[in-house]
Order: sequence, then C-alpha cells, then structure tokens
Amino acid sequence: MKTNPIFISKNREDQELVSNEMSTIADAMCGLDITISGLHVDKRTECLLKRAMDAISSYHWLLGMIAESK
Repeated sequence: MKTNPIFISKNREDQELVSNEMSTIADAMCGLDITISGLHVDKRTECLLKRAMDAISSYHWLLGMIAESK
C-alpha cells in the first residue's frame, strides 16, 4: 500500500487518518521484522530491510509530530 503524499498536506487534521496510518506502520514493521528473523535472509537483503524499517520509523515519528502539533 502506497501512502498518498496529499495525506500530510491536506488531511493532517483528521485524527482517524493518522491512527490508520499508525496501524499500517505497525503492520509493516512487524512484517519486516518477521521477514528478517524468520526467513533467514542474506546480509544484503537484511541490510535493505533494516533500511526500510528506518524509513518507516522516520515516517512514524513524523506522524507523531503532526498529531502533537494540534
């Protein structure tokens, strides 16, 4: 699922959408963690998946900042 860039600029006031995005982030992080630990991926793939987790964490932080700014 791709995040709509308009979400942040136009819908930042809608708490339900923020909560929904937070839930999606949690699902993505769980899926990546299970993939890394459960499938025993090679080091290159593990590195890429961990970088994806970092990007998702940054997005989670950004949403938290948006939620707090209200």
